[in-house]
Amino acid sequence: MPYHLAHYLPKPIYELIWTLRNQAQTLVYQGKTFTCPICHTGLRKYMAYRSKGEGNPTCPRCRTSRRHRHYWHYVNQFTDLFDGRRKQVLHLAPEHYLEPIFRKRLGKDYVPAGYNDPRVRKTIDLNNVDEPAESYDVIICNHVLEHVPDDLKAMREIRRMLKPDGWALITVPQFAKGNTFEDPSLTSREERTRHYGQWDHLRAYGSDFADRLRSQGLAVEVIYPKDILNQQEIEAMRLKAGEDPLFIARKAAA
Repeated sequence: MPYHLAHYLPKPIYELIWTLRNQAQTLVYQGKTFTCPICHTGLRKYMAYRSKGEGNPTCPRCRTSRRHRHYWHYVNQFTDLFDGRRKQVLHLAPEHYLEPIFRKRLGKDYVPAGYNDPRVRKTIDLNNVDEPAESYDVIICNHVLEHVPDDLKAMREIRRMLKPDGWALITVPQFAKGNTFEDPSLTSREERTRHYGQWDHLRAYGSDFADRLRSQGLAVEVIYPKDILNQQEIEAMRLKAGEDPLFIARKAAA
């Protein structure tokens, strides 16, 4: 079901359709070979993402893919996000299944936000942010920056909104073979899909992404699945050891 339907259907109807579709597809994939670490559904195998082969195995029930399983494991096992202490958490473009889990565990201090997204409670345009400085302990920004016209300004805004001891979890698709490729003259869906991997992406990030964050005043730690999981865990979650990195960003020392 196309995500853009969320912009036209009432939220309860969209969520009902989303749930019924996923429940039906789960019946096809259910089994005991794998267990989704997010929704805990038993699966004989993961579903192919958007029917594009087995490159990004996706849970048919909660629709989470490799990158979601990786970052969910990280925030649960390697951060104090869910330790019970109050934290102001900004979640940009929250994932459909994860948003209610975060909201339940973090309470009123959890702020799901987005741009032109009817599901969220706060509208934030990362190129025109109207939020006080040092507002958030944690910012989650998962596959957002590739959609933002001025991503460097967005990185500066993330830095500005973080509290002095806060941190941001950032991920992006890295489609380019070398450094980031960006050409404003590419405006058609076909051109952007060919060069950036998806029609609504505005650039193809490459191996220099961490340096782009650092250039905007952020200290960055890059974490791959192999850095926090053993091979058995990687296989159980159907991850790739050296792909889908997390970029953990903090304010760099002045």
